[in-house]
Amino acid sequence: MYTRPEDRLRWVKNGVLLLRDDAIRFNPKDGKLFRELAWMYQNKIGESLDLCHLAYKRELAKALSPCLAPDGTVVASEANRERLKERKLDLDRMVELQRRYGPLDWRLGESHAIYWASYGLPFTTGPERLMTRRLIYQSLMFLVLRGKLNAEYETEWKPEQNLAFAISAADELAETYREFPSRNMQKVFLRFLGKLTALEQLAGNEWMAHFFYERLVKALPEGMSVPSFEEVVREASAHL
Repeated sequence: MYTRPEDRLRWVKNGVLLLRDDAIRFNPKDGKLFRELAWMYQNKIGESLDLCHLAYKRELAKALSPCLAPDGTVVASEANRERLKERKLDLDRMVELQRRYGPLDWRLGESHAIYWASYGLPFTTGPERLMTRRLIYQSLMFLVLRGKLNAEYETEWKPEQNLAFAISAADELAETYREFPSRNMQKVFLRFLGKLTALEQLAGNEWMAHFFYERLVKALPEGMSVPSFEEVVREASAHL
């Protein structure tokens, strides 16, 4: 109901603080709380559904920038370790996630969604685990499309593609599909592989484009006709 960005920002920040500093502190093995916090970062901050989403994005970027390299990855130092503790972030965990997934830009909400969802994943089972895994692979998929923050983000927020996350996003999606096989997950996986094929081809990365195409072909259901490389690129490019 509030219209001023500063008012809406205050409520969003308080929601994050309530989950991060109180709820999780008193319930450190409640996976749903980690998932809800990850959702705040992915949906409320990372997405553009809220009218004041740019205020949330810039606030996060401003707060984390002192601890980061120019590309947004975290700088490992004892000084930063102490600064990050104030936001309940563990430097070693952040570095490990960068090793696992790629050059996470911690100015972006999606990186924090991955952090908190990954943190809470061991405490989940069944549908809650699937929802948490979904937050991780979706955030990686979003980073492929908008995971490189432009230099002028303080005045114009226009993040660019970051194909450095292509393999880790596909791997995370494949792992989720193996753990929770379904027709819908299969469709999501195949569609994303097709999109990666097209994105790499359009970027001039011929070898990587064929890498993802071959991966798509191997993942096709038995008996399904195999589309040509050109057909995959043409179909996926139409929906980019």
